[in-house]
Amino acid sequence: MHLTVIFHSPVAQKCALFSNLTDLPIYPNSHTQLLRYVTAVYIAGDMSLWLGPGLKFLQRIWATPTSSLDEQSPFAQTQLSFTLKLHLCLADAGWGGWKLVAMPVLLKSLTKPEFGLMTHNQKHFIAFLAGLQKGSSLGSANDVDIVWRTKIETVVSAQLANDSWKVASTNLVNLCS
Repeated sequence: MHLTVIFHSPVAQKCALFSNLTDLPIYPNSHTQLLRYVTAVYIAGDMSLWLGPGLKFLQRIWATPTSSLDEQSPFAQTQLSFTLKLHLCLADAGWGGWKLVAMPVLLKSLTKPEFGLMTHNQKHFIAFLAGLQKGSSLGSANDVDIVWRTKIETVVSAQLANDSWKVASTNLVNLCS
């Protein structure tokens, strides 16, 4: 009877969905379905849910660099790949908590050495940044933390200087400006 009462309330339903994110397993073959589900949960939520269980979920998926450097698994099947895709989905969807909730977690986590994005997975790293920049999700250069921006500029400039990246588009250069 108690469950019946809980699920008659849309607020209770949203709380239940967000609380289930805590233990949500991220399996390599379920990324597409999980991205749809989690993105919809975030869009349906409100500020209190974003700052509570929503923030905890984002912190959890960034806290576990499982398989990010595992040479045996394709990058697309790693939790890090899921994490980057989720951030792109939230940004592309125009999620209201992007700048307040997701962006700070992203800026703090993206350059951590244990993820290897700036050393081993640079193409995925740059593709991710390009996706965010294309959707104007990073904001202007003045909107981004200067320390983070300097780290990114250093990596991109070094790779462009030694011709490690051959890109036909000038969009990559715009990331640094």
